[in-house]
Amino acid sequence: MIWDRALVEHVWGFEYVWEVYKPKAKRRWGYYVCPLLHRGQLVGRFEAHREDGGVVVDTVWPEAPGSIDDAAFADAIERLAAAQ
Repeated sequence: MIWDRALVEHVWGFEYVWEVYKPKAKRRWGYYVCPLLHRGQLVGRFEAHREDGGVVVDTVWPEAPGSIDDAAFADAIERLAAAQ
């Protein structure tokens, strides 16, 4: 979905920055951050990685306090982990 960075920023306000090659101290969000969309709205960002057949969430950044539905996020992570 993130093929047009300008469009994604215009529609959801998500600045897609791939910080893989930046030194850790200069990263704003993290190594590789994904948007969290819920009901068509950007509610946060998260960084995760696969480990031992599962998904480990490293960091979650909500756009606003309470903007992330924790149960919906956990369900999405479970579904992501199940998709091999």
